[in-house]
Amino acid sequence: MLAAVRPATAEVVQRPPPPFHLCRSITGQLPVYSKVSAGRTLKTTVLRKYTGDVEALRHALRQMLLERFGRELDVAMFHGRMEVKGHHVKLIKKWLLDLGF
Repeated sequence: MLAAVRPATAEVVQRPPPPFHLCRSITGQLPVYSKVSAGRTLKTTVLRKYTGDVEALRHALRQMLLERFGRELDVAMFHGRMEVKGHHVKLIKKWLLDLGF
């Protein structure tokens, strides 16, 4: 005798998609890069290949960094890229994966 199929007890909460989008690179990687300058003393994390509501992306990134470090880090905007002081590549990639990118 077949048992009746019951829906899962834990409900999956679906969030609306974010108002921005990130395109992956040709090799399928997230567009988050590390930049080292000034004689290897200045480390910067670069985010590229984004579209949509850029200010929403910047705000969400600043909010995530604030929650993680307890202080506000500046996200500098340039033509086609955003830069954050410090080496945060793994953290930002994990955050983007959690968002579904």
